[in-house]
Amino acid sequence: MGLLGAQAQHCCDDCETGFACEDQHSGDRHLYLQTIRSGGRQRQRGASARPLRLLPIARIERGVVRIGDEVEIVGLGDTRKSVVTSIESYRKILDHGQAGDNVGCLLRGIDKTTVQRGQVLSHPGGVSPHRTFRAEVYVLTKDEGGRHTPFFANYRPQFYFRTADVTGTVQLGNGAEMVMPGDSAEFTIELNKPIALEEWSRFAIREGNRTVGAGVVTEIVE
Repeated sequence: MGLLGAQAQHCCDDCETGFACEDQHSGDRHLYLQTIRSGGRQRQRGASARPLRLLPIARIERGVVRIGDEVEIVGLGDTRKSVVTSIESYRKILDHGQAGDNVGCLLRGIDKTTVQRGQVLSHPGGVSPHRTFRAEVYVLTKDEGGRHTPFFANYRPQFYFRTADVTGTVQLGNGAEMVMPGDSAEFTIELNKPIALEEWSRFAIREGNRTVGAGVVTEIVE
């Protein structure tokens, strides 16, 4: 399978279990980044019946978040700004959350309809939404659970980044006319929705419920 193939299989396993494909090359490991797994639930603050707020459930991928921090909700739509007013884990109130924790963050003024699985919470400017990128990809063989036939330019599978699931269109690099199972290849990929994306982010490629490949982002185009 080779090094890229082994990394791709690891990323496939991560995405199938719902964990983030960890970015091993981030320049700032202290920068807060939290992957949203659930749009969350509404809950009441105190005895008052006023107003209900959103508690998105997410895994902190890196960094630390504290009550009072300004944050952005990034990907799958317009970037939204808010402030963390409470942090909870298993119904316990925390003063902060750190990498590896699964927590709910109460966000000031955010309606449930504006938050969904696959978005991320980040400190302002920590990560940006993008649609087009170049990547190195490994295509799983039939024995590895992947395809048994090649695919061609304009192939449109599903791409899984962290917990985001988006359709994208593949253009083949280096003059290739097709890609066979077991090949490592360079792709240019255009997603149908912008997501929070960084160089060296890893992703899985799927057709329905079958993982057919995985890769690493090498360059952000747009």
